[in-house]
Amino acid sequence: LFESYYPIVGLGAGSFGTWNIAGGSSIVGTTFDIADSLTATGRVVMTGGDLFMPSCYVGLFGNGTMVVSTGHVSCQGQILLGSQSGSVGNLTAADGYIYTGILLVSEGFQSTGTLLVTVLLLPS
Repeated sequence: LFESYYPIVGLGAGSFGTWNIAGGSSIVGTTFDIADSLTATGRVVMTGGDLFMPSCYVGLFGNGTMVVSTGHVSCQGQILLGSQSGSVGNLTAADGYIYTGILLVSEGFQSTGTLLVTVLLLPS
């Protein structure tokens, strides 16, 4: 079990942060930020396990990427791809399960958001 109140992947100017989730359970207490500065890069790669969070910014101010190839992602609130002006947010769902209450692609002026779903599993 990994638990963090407010994780940030890629915080400072020019930073490059990576979080690889390969199994187990990860719990975020509040907002999860990926690329929190205009020139920051943040990357989260999930190849297994569970990730629970109330909200997530993929590309809050900078260049953020989340790749879910297997595993389970649950976000009760919203996932925003490309939040603030000039930000870039990419979410790739290659397999597994992603749940979110709200998905917002490209929120801010001149922001870019991309969602790529390569496998779609519908409940029976």
